[in-house]
Amino acid sequence: MPFAIFRSCLLSFCLVLSVHAARPTIERQPTRYSTFTGETIRLRVTMANPFTSISWSRNGIIIPGQNLESLVIPNATPADSATYRARITNPEGTTLSNNIPVEVIGESSPLEPWQPVLPQTVPYQVNCFARIDGRYLAGTREGTVHLSTDGRKWSHATMEKDPDRIFLNPPTITRILAHRGTYYAFAIGPFQTSTVPLGGWTSTDLMHWEWNARLPQLWHAVSNGEQIVAVRGIENGGRVLSRSTDGVTWTDQPGLNWGSLTEFKGSFFLHNGRWQRSDDGASWEEVPTEGLPPSFQSIQNDVSFPEHEGNLVYFRDRKTWKSADGITWEPIPLQIPATGYHPLMYSTVLRSFSALGRMYLVDNFGDIHSSSDLS
Repeated sequence: MPFAIFRSCLLSFCLVLSVHAARPTIERQPTRYSTFTGETIRLRVTMANPFTSISWSRNGIIIPGQNLESLVIPNATPADSATYRARITNPEGTTLSNNIPVEVIGESSPLEPWQPVLPQTVPYQVNCFARIDGRYLAGTREGTVHLSTDGRKWSHATMEKDPDRIFLNPPTITRILAHRGTYYAFAIGPFQTSTVPLGGWTSTDLMHWEWNARLPQLWHAVSNGEQIVAVRGIENGGRVLSRSTDGVTWTDQPGLNWGSLTEFKGSFFLHNGRWQRSDDGASWEEVPTEGLPPSFQSIQNDVSFPEHEGNLVYFRDRKTWKSADGITWEPIPLQIPATGYHPLMYSTVLRSFSALGRMYLVDNFGDIHSSSDLS
């Protein structure tokens, strides 16, 4: 064999040995984990190279029968709160994962029961909330906007009618937001299959709203000050994710046609079975949801992620989580009981805002409930 070929084969053989002849390398592992009583604990280490065995320990004691990359503990209780660790081996040695503290929050009574707000003090058939320039705004299914400074006493804003259209049923206001010095009230019409833009309202003082026929039908809309990102209604009842700088001219995002939008600390977040983030509304990347249950990834319509006390808040199955960055989540020991004739189920929370240390939620029936601080 020529020396050059022999040398090449030798180098290739050494390279293969250098890849495989190494202790186990952990590519990804959790740092902490929190969940509620009755949920399933799932801890997973992802390996970057081959291994021969894995074992898991709880407070330093080996757990029998747990020999996979994933540690699964169903029906968790507070007694399962402990520090867990994985031990991975191959012929070249042993690698230990991080110490992973796990907290299981037990069933607890609410910090304060959620109470329905008296109908005579709030707008009727509320569909969305906004907090703008120190005031709270509520958009309704009746095509009206209401303002408040304390979340309890509300005044009725003046809404200009569409001069070219008579609504047998009024449009539903879906989002109210401020963008580049203008206030917008976007809406959807009673007939969602309309092939023409419905229009909406703009304002400069929040009290007087002018009809703007150039605004499209929007289901969700958020702004980071530079871009409006929205789920826009299109012909034949379809939807598409779009972005705009003026609320009138829109650029559609291929491949993204629906979802729930949130703006948080300058970034956009989109939930449509996946949790995605974008800084400009054009380029999106899927980001982790550490600490949330697997049910978070299930398809849900009109999910609300209100911001409260510097955190995003997520409601699901009568449980609550909060996040300071949109990626790492922790459960809040607060449960919402049924109130009134319509149980306040987290899957039906439409919008929320905070005022004077209290949080206000709107359920799918347009009823408002309030409670104390969630922290």
